[in-house]
Amino acid sequence: MVGWWGLDMSIIEPKHRLSPSGPRLPTEEDHKVLVDETDETPGFLASKVAAGPGIVLAVLPGVNEKVQISAPGSTIDEQVKITGADGAPGYLGAKLVAGTNVTLTVLPPLANQTLQVSVPSAAPSGAAGGDLGGTYPNPSVGALTESFGPTSLPLGSIPAGSVLARIGGSIVGVAPVFTPTAHAPSHRPATGTDPLATAAPGTISVGDAAAVGVGDSFARNDHVHALPAPAAPADVTKAAASAGVATTAARADHKHDVTTAAPAQGIGGGNTEGVATTLARSDHDHTIRETGGPTSLTVAVIADGQTVQRSGTTLVGIPNDTISIPQPVMPVAAQTTRALPATFEGGAYRIQKRCTVASIVGRMTAGAAGATIRYALYQVPGGLMAGVGALLATGTFASAGAATNYVIPIAGTIVEAGILYVLSGLGVAAPAFTSRVYTAIALDLLDANVTGVPVQFTTAISSLVAPPATFNPSVSGVVSAVSILPIVRLN
Repeated sequence: MVGWWGLDMSIIEPKHRLSPSGPRLPTEEDHKVLVDETDETPGFLASKVAAGPGIVLAVLPGVNEKVQISAPGSTIDEQVKITGADGAPGYLGAKLVAGTNVTLTVLPPLANQTLQVSVPSAAPSGAAGGDLGGTYPNPSVGALTESFGPTSLPLGSIPAGSVLARIGGSIVGVAPVFTPTAHAPSHRPATGTDPLATAAPGTISVGDAAAVGVGDSFARNDHVHALPAPAAPADVTKAAASAGVATTAARADHKHDVTTAAPAQGIGGGNTEGVATTLARSDHDHTIRETGGPTSLTVAVIADGQTVQRSGTTLVGIPNDTISIPQPVMPVAAQTTRALPATFEGGAYRIQKRCTVASIVGRMTAGAAGATIRYALYQVPGGLMAGVGALLATGTFASAGAATNYVIPIAGTIVEAGILYVLSGLGVAAPAFTSRVYTAIALDLLDANVTGVPVQFTTAISSLVAPPATFNPSVSGVVSAVSILPIVRLN
């Protein structure tokens, strides 16, 4: 027979033996069974059935005994306990209890059931706790708990664009400024673990415009730029200045050739730049040329202190014995005295040669203590009669109260040969000052023989203050016209 647990048994029915006398009655042997045709040991059914794992055999009593085959289940304990103290083991599904918002579901197949624990997606509600503030479903984050302590760190002010930083026991926003850990060696092109890309630098050319460049690589600290070798520099001539167009640089020891030539004419011609493109050497020499011919003049021996004089086409030295006392432009027959006004007055004097004025010598004939005379010396450039004269020197003398000769020092004033204008007047408004010239080196300003004009000219320029820087005898405040007579040298 076939049991519902899959046990396959065959019952061999007893063989009936025939006898010559006819059918015989069954015996005990006839009620035994064999498992199959190879079974040589017949036995009763109860002895021929063996219980396997999980199978229980039982003979049901009675006049019609039966063998009961039961499968009460596996001998392995498949139930669970919550803890060791749990006195009521049970299957997993019975030991789990669904709490709030939790659903338990047994899933097929039956041969391998699973238990599904589900949490429905319902929004939470109620007051938030821990690092959260407010209520669900929209709580706010009020703090962060760091894992080291752990310590709950409240959140402070976090402005826009800032980054989070722990300051003491709080987390606040700070400016996003970070100092990276020193890692320069990692970027070394040759030995670094994260080397920077490098490439050969470009060639340098003079005149290139500055540029950031477009390359995405760097230059090494021992890189070298190519610099084209320069050509020989141009000669130096009197050509127009030029920046040039070459793109090569000059070497530090480069050398220019300078074209030179002898000077074309001597000193003394008219001022001219010339047209030659050549330059003069530092030891070049000029002849001396006068402009009248023009004639080139040679220079003979001239001793120290001598005056240079032309003799034919040669310049020679002559003894310097010409007197240098200023001589008046107009003749003077006699001298007289004159009370000085508070404005400058004076005359034109002929200087025979270039000299240095050391002092002005005169005589005061009358004047109380404090009476003062002021002098001013003017000369037109080149010693000319006409033109604007520059102030060469000025000086004063104050009376002690008695007639006396006086000397006014004039330190190193150079006077050119030609006309010198000498002006004098009161240095202070009072007392009066009366002057007269006596000695041979005096500056004669007065002329008693010129009726009505005791001096050559008067001015409206105040002598009570410092004299002006320039004086024009024909224009600058002159009251009386200058009486210029032919120059007469008085010996």
